[in-house]
Amino acid sequence: MWIMNERYTEIEGATPFPARCGNCNNDTQFQLHYTKMGPGLVIPLTQFFTDKFMFAYKAYFDICPICSAMEKVSRDEARGRGA
Repeated sequence: MWIMNERYTEIEGATPFPARCGNCNNDTQFQLHYTKMGPGLVIPLTQFFTDKFMFAYKAYFDICPICSAMEKVSRDEARGRGA
């Protein structure tokens, strides 16, 4: 079965990014999160117990703590902020 991962994990110790959210118009500190993205051939139950995916890669996002709007961040920028 082909499935996609939709879990976003906050990166502990990453520097928050102050910005105005384009969705809710609040000035806030965006938190840096990552997810492992990509399709995987696995049994559906194993997705909930492991992070093992075939062809997976990490994608980084800034997430607004107020409205949960996301903005994709490049890998280099994420590493510069402590990822």
